[in-house]
Amino acid sequence: MRLSRVTHEQFRSSLRASLRQLRAYNPAYIKEAPDKIAQKMGYKSFDSLWQPHLAAANIINPTVPNGADAVKAASNYLKEIDPDDLTRQPSEYAPIDTVLTLFHETIEGLRILQLGCNYGPYLHYLKHEKGGNVSGIDVSRAAVLYAQEHGLDVREAYTSASPFEGSEFDVVISKNLLNLQYLSHILGYRRASNEILATLKEVYFVLKSGGIFISMLEDTELHPSQTPFDPPQVFPQEIAENFSHIDTVRVLTKA
Repeated sequence: MRLSRVTHEQFRSSLRASLRQLRAYNPAYIKEAPDKIAQKMGYKSFDSLWQPHLAAANIINPTVPNGADAVKAASNYLKEIDPDDLTRQPSEYAPIDTVLTLFHETIEGLRILQLGCNYGPYLHYLKHEKGGNVSGIDVSRAAVLYAQEHGLDVREAYTSASPFEGSEFDVVISKNLLNLQYLSHILGYRRASNEILATLKEVYFVLKSGGIFISMLEDTELHPSQTPFDPPQVFPQEIAENFSHIDTVRVLTKA
């Protein structure tokens, strides 16, 4: 299906259906992930990981006076660990799921790769609820191990150098991964730009001819009345208000 042919009502209906199904999906795998992954990282529980993260975040707050060494140490800590990743829920992927279902009436058997999947809550949903043949890539060793122990094909690797073969996937997805502003904060502008370019080349390499790349990015500058969907569609107001930001979804098709 060409997205330019999707009507507003088709999009609304598909998004609502995705939200209902994703919100209802809450197996033990997802409930236990924060504590289990934190323990693999050497912490007693998720809370013991979360508290020092909050302290580090407060240290780098520019309104709080701190020594340069403390700020540097806190910044390095935040680069290595983001506890928010351990609490991801499938419902956060509703915009991606909407686009995926608009392109494919059935996902069963499709080869789907997620870049930066962490422990793979959405992959778990696609595999167990939709019959997708899923794989993922992430740099968090603890999250990757947790996913592997529960039967998900998740590999520890950088998205710019995936371990997969060429023309292997029907669909590649990413959520808030190719964000130049965010990556520049961690890697510096030039390295971040190179990383994004290398990742896009890798996406092209692993996609089958006719395969699609669905990329979702946070856009905090858009108002809900503006278009977060490309080609232009608008989130229904009552649904947009459920998000703390507007998610911009773009789709590329490999010729």
